[in-house]
Amino acid sequence: MDSFDVTRAVQHWLKKPSQNFGLQVHLIANDDHPVFQLNSGEHAAPDSKPLLVTFSNNKARRVHDHGEQRDSESSPGKNYDSNSRYCQRHPLTVEFDQYWPGVFIAPKQYNAYYCSGECAFPLSDSVNPTRHAVIQTIVALHNSEVPPVCCSPTKFSPISVLFFRDDGSAVKQDWQEMIVESCGCR
Repeated sequence: MDSFDVTRAVQHWLKKPSQNFGLQVHLIANDDHPVFQLNSGEHAAPDSKPLLVTFSNNKARRVHDHGEQRDSESSPGKNYDSNSRYCQRHPLTVEFDQYWPGVFIAPKQYNAYYCSGECAFPLSDSVNPTRHAVIQTIVALHNSEVPPVCCSPTKFSPISVLFFRDDGSAVKQDWQEMIVESCGCR
């Protein structure tokens, strides 16, 4: 199956609508006759302008990073770019003694991370969107009553903590969902 990414073209059209000359797609059968034609642009009839929505069953998310592709799921947080305004993971150091003095033995601090940033149309694979998020984003473009999707955690990992109970005994527990491993638009 072949695919093509029109994200950059669509982003350019959104920034400079006057330079949107449209999109033409032809699906050709083995006998070289068009099976399907899709035309958009200023010559398309207003009620027949196409909307292209694609989904992928591919679990590996790809991120374009200065012309290089890598799997963003395998290296969470390593694609952190403090200058980007798009949905991503950011550092968040939690110092237990600052909020609960004398309660925590170990760790004294940890990096919890948090998610923040825009979920701008069109949603790319790098923001790990659900199908619902893609549909909601499209509907929100046409209906101001529908809110845009939000940047939020999509994967967590646990931490082990050693702390004192009220009775003075020390307890070790594994706390689930304490570290944000990846973010996405949901």
